Amino acid sequence: VQRVAALAPCAALPALSQVDRRCHACTSRRLSDLRALGSHPFGVAAAVVFGDAGAATRVSLHRRRLQDADMAVFSRACASGAIASCRLLDLQVNSFGDKGMEAFSSALAAGALPQLRILKLGGNHIGDAGCTALASACASGAMAKCTELNLGANHICDEGLEALSAAFAAGALAHL
Repeated sequence: VQRVAALAPCAALPALSQVDRRCHACTSRRLSDLRALGSHPFGVAAAVVFGDAGAATRVSLHRRRLQDADMAVFSRACASGAIASCRLLDLQVNSFGDKGMEAFSSALAAGALPQLRILKLGGNHIGDAGCTALASACASGAMAKCTELNLGANHICDEGLEALSAAFAAGALAHL
Protein backbone atom coordinates (compact mmCIF):
# COMPACT_ATOMS: atom_id res chain seq x y z
CA VAL A 1 0.00 0.00 0.00
CA GLN A 2 1.42 3.34 -1.02
CA ARG A 3 1.20 6.22 1.39
CA VAL A 4 1.07 9.82 0.33
CA ALA A 5 2.57 12.51 2.51
CA ALA A 6 0.97 15.81 1.56
CA LEU A 7 2.96 18.36 3.50
CA ALA A 8 2.29 21.89 4.68
CA PRO A 9 3.65 25.05 3.10
CA CYS A 10 6.86 26.48 4.48
CA ALA A 11 6.02 30.18 4.21
CA ALA A 12 6.47 30.63 7.97
CA LEU A 13 9.71 28.72 8.48
CA PRO A 14 11.77 30.19 11.33
CA ALA A 15 15.57 30.33 11.27
CA LEU A 16 17.09 27.05 10.10
CA SER A 17 18.86 26.30 13.38
CA GLN A 18 15.57 26.64 15.24
CA VAL A 19 13.89 24.39 12.67
CA ASP A 20 16.57 21.74 13.13
CA ARG A 21 16.23 21.78 16.94
CA ARG A 22 12.45 21.54 16.79
CA CYS A 23 12.49 18.81 14.16
CA HIS A 24 14.72 16.58 16.23
CA ALA A 25 12.13 16.85 18.98
CA CYS A 26 9.39 15.76 16.55
CA THR A 27 10.88 12.50 15.35
CA SER A 28 8.54 10.39 17.43
CA ARG A 29 5.38 11.60 15.66
CA ARG A 30 3.62 9.37 13.15
CA LEU A 31 3.03 9.98 9.44
CA SER A 32 -0.69 10.14 10.16
CA ASP A 33 0.04 13.36 12.09
CA LEU A 34 0.97 15.07 8.80
CA ARG A 35 -2.67 15.99 8.19
CA ALA A 36 -2.49 18.26 11.24
CA LEU A 37 0.36 20.31 9.76
CA GLY A 38 -1.87 22.75 7.86
CA SER A 39 -0.39 25.84 9.53
CA HIS A 40 2.49 24.18 11.35
CA PRO A 41 5.27 26.75 11.82
CA PHE A 42 7.94 24.55 10.26
CA GLY A 43 5.88 22.43 7.84
CA VAL A 44 8.19 20.51 5.52
CA ALA A 45 11.12 20.22 7.90
CA ALA A 46 8.93 18.72 10.58
CA ALA A 47 6.95 16.51 8.25
CA VAL A 48 9.85 14.66 6.71
CA VAL A 49 11.40 13.62 10.01
CA PHE A 50 8.34 11.97 11.53
CA GLY A 51 9.01 8.40 12.53
CA ASP A 52 6.82 6.66 9.93
CA ALA A 53 7.72 8.97 7.02
CA GLY A 54 10.51 6.56 6.06
CA ALA A 55 7.82 4.10 4.91
CA ALA A 56 6.24 6.62 2.52
CA THR A 57 6.69 5.64 -1.13
CA ARG A 58 5.10 8.81 -2.54
CA VAL A 59 5.90 12.27 -1.24
CA SER A 60 4.26 15.33 -2.78
CA LEU A 61 5.48 18.84 -2.07
CA HIS A 62 3.75 20.17 -5.18
CA ARG A 63 2.95 23.92 -5.04
CA ARG A 64 4.23 24.39 -1.48
CA ARG A 65 6.20 27.58 -2.16
CA LEU A 66 9.48 25.91 -1.23
CA GLN A 67 12.46 28.23 -1.51
CA ASP A 68 16.19 27.51 -1.41
CA ALA A 69 16.32 27.62 2.41
CA ASP A 70 13.39 25.20 2.64
CA MET A 71 15.13 22.81 0.26
CA ALA A 72 18.27 22.94 2.42
CA VAL A 73 16.21 21.81 5.43
CA PHE A 74 14.35 19.20 3.38
CA SER A 75 17.64 17.91 1.94
CA ARG A 76 19.16 17.44 5.40
CA ALA A 77 16.08 15.49 6.45
CA CYS A 78 16.34 13.35 3.29
CA ALA A 79 20.04 12.73 3.96
CA SER A 80 19.10 11.44 7.41
CA GLY A 81 17.03 8.68 5.75
CA ALA A 82 13.66 10.25 6.57
CA ILE A 83 12.09 9.21 3.26
CA ALA A 84 14.50 6.52 2.09
CA SER A 85 11.66 4.33 0.73
CA CYS A 86 10.33 7.11 -1.49
CA ARG A 87 9.74 6.04 -5.10
CA LEU A 88 7.94 9.18 -6.32
CA LEU A 89 8.97 12.65 -5.20
CA ASP A 90 6.98 15.60 -6.54
CA LEU A 91 8.72 18.95 -6.04
CA GLN A 92 7.01 20.69 -8.95
CA VAL A 93 5.84 24.32 -9.06
CA ASN A 94 7.80 25.71 -6.14
CA SER A 95 10.20 28.63 -5.86
CA PHE A 96 13.60 27.06 -5.29
CA GLY A 97 16.51 27.58 -7.62
CA ASP A 98 20.12 26.54 -7.98
CA LYS A 99 21.06 26.70 -4.28
CA GLY A 100 18.10 24.54 -3.30
CA MET A 101 18.82 22.11 -6.11
CA GLU A 102 22.50 21.93 -5.12
CA ALA A 103 21.53 21.05 -1.54
CA PHE A 104 19.07 18.42 -2.73
CA SER A 105 21.60 16.99 -5.21
CA SER A 106 24.13 16.60 -2.39
CA ALA A 107 21.57 14.57 -0.45
CA LEU A 108 20.89 12.45 -3.55
CA ALA A 109 24.61 11.86 -4.12
CA ALA A 110 24.92 10.71 -0.50
CA GLY A 111 22.33 7.98 -1.18
CA ALA A 112 19.32 9.65 0.47
CA LEU A 113 16.73 8.25 -1.98
CA PRO A 114 17.95 4.85 -3.19
CA GLN A 115 14.47 3.68 -4.29
CA LEU A 116 13.57 6.83 -6.24
CA ARG A 117 11.90 6.05 -9.57
CA ILE A 118 10.13 9.33 -10.42
CA LEU A 119 11.47 12.81 -9.68
CA LYS A 120 9.32 15.79 -10.66
CA LEU A 121 11.18 19.09 -10.60
CA GLY A 122 9.27 21.07 -13.24
CA GLY A 123 8.14 24.64 -12.72
CA ASN A 124 10.87 25.86 -10.38
CA HIS A 125 13.78 28.27 -10.86
CA ILE A 126 16.50 25.70 -11.50
CA GLY A 127 19.25 26.94 -13.79
CA ASP A 128 22.51 25.59 -15.13
CA ALA A 129 24.22 25.33 -11.73
CA GLY A 130 21.34 23.34 -10.25
CA CYS A 131 21.10 21.07 -13.28
CA THR A 132 24.86 20.51 -13.20
CA ALA A 133 24.63 19.53 -9.53
CA LEU A 134 21.82 17.10 -10.36
CA ALA A 135 23.86 15.67 -13.24
CA SER A 136 26.77 15.12 -10.86
CA ALA A 137 24.51 13.29 -8.42
CA CYS A 138 23.16 11.16 -11.27
CA ALA A 139 26.69 10.37 -12.48
CA SER A 140 27.51 9.08 -8.99
CA GLY A 141 24.78 6.45 -9.41
CA ALA A 142 22.41 8.11 -6.96
CA MET A 143 19.40 7.81 -9.26
CA ALA A 144 20.13 4.45 -10.83
CA LYS A 145 16.49 3.29 -10.55
CA CYS A 146 14.98 6.50 -11.92
CA THR A 147 12.53 5.96 -14.80
CA GLU A 148 11.11 9.50 -15.03
CA LEU A 149 12.75 12.89 -14.55
CA ASN A 150 10.79 16.08 -15.16
CA LEU A 151 12.83 19.29 -15.43
CA GLY A 152 10.40 21.23 -17.66
CA ALA A 153 9.62 24.92 -17.13
CA ASN A 154 12.90 25.76 -15.41
CA HIS A 155 15.75 28.06 -16.48
CA ILE A 156 18.18 25.43 -17.76
CA CYS A 157 20.36 26.41 -20.73
CA ASP A 158 23.23 24.80 -22.64
CA GLU A 159 25.64 24.33 -19.73
CA GLY A 160 23.11 22.44 -17.61
CA LEU A 161 21.90 20.35 -20.53
CA GLU A 162 25.47 19.46 -21.50
CA ALA A 163 26.18 18.28 -17.94
CA LEU A 164 23.01 16.17 -17.96
CA SER A 165 23.90 14.78 -21.40
CA ALA A 166 27.35 13.80 -20.14
CA ALA A 167 25.74 11.94 -17.22
CA PHE A 168 23.46 10.11 -19.67
CA ALA A 169 26.41 9.25 -21.92
CA ALA A 170 28.28 7.84 -18.92
CA GLY A 171 25.40 5.43 -18.25
CA ALA A 172 23.66 7.35 -15.47
CA LEU A 173 19.86 7.24 -15.62
CA ALA A 174 19.96 4.13 -17.81
CA HIS A 175 16.27 3.40 -17.16
CA LEU A 176 15.01 6.70 -18.57
